[in-house]
Amino acid sequence: MNRPLKKSRSRARIPLVRATRYYYLRLLRLRGNPGVLARGLAIGVFVGLTPTIPLHTVLIVVLCTVLKGNPLAGILASWIISNPITIPLQYYAAWKIGVLVTGQPISWTDVEDLLALVRSQDILTGIKTLFFYSGRLTGTMLLGGVLFAFPLALLSHHAYLRVYFERAKRRYRRLAAGLEGPKGGTSSHG
Repeated sequence: MNRPLKKSRSRARIPLVRATRYYYLRLLRLRGNPGVLARGLAIGVFVGLTPTIPLHTVLIVVLCTVLKGNPLAGILASWIISNPITIPLQYYAAWKIGVLVTGQPISWTDVEDLLALVRSQDILTGIKTLFFYSGRLTGTMLLGGVLFAFPLALLSHHAYLRVYFERAKRRYRRLAAGLEGPKGGTSSHG
């Protein structure tokens, strides 16, 4: 008698949660030097938290090459930390921290006024205006993003090393327990 398969609640997850879990497990299963992996992860978290979305992968690969981190760990970490749910919060934090540090008040009205000015001009003048006036906004957000991302990147580096070494200890304990025979002696699996 064949019963219809029931979907368990754990399998009926939304795609974003499933993807995040998948990338997290891929990150945990990476093999290599733990310091290099942790450095790559920290670079990915750092870049993923900065308001540099179209350049994340390029920045991660360049920084991992220069700082000797694992680029795959960096890219996976960035995909985990920077997703459609977290991006607005990250940009908001970068904006608020940047405004607090620089003392330059930037409101949404400022952004709207700049866009209206650009739209009212011909394309070449609009690009020049956008480039000239958006520098303050971009600089403020980048500074805020860096200040927001740096401590979290350091924390992620140390957290990954801790998780890595705990997993290694458990793996070695299981291996040692498997090598012992049923009565405490060594097994015949030589």
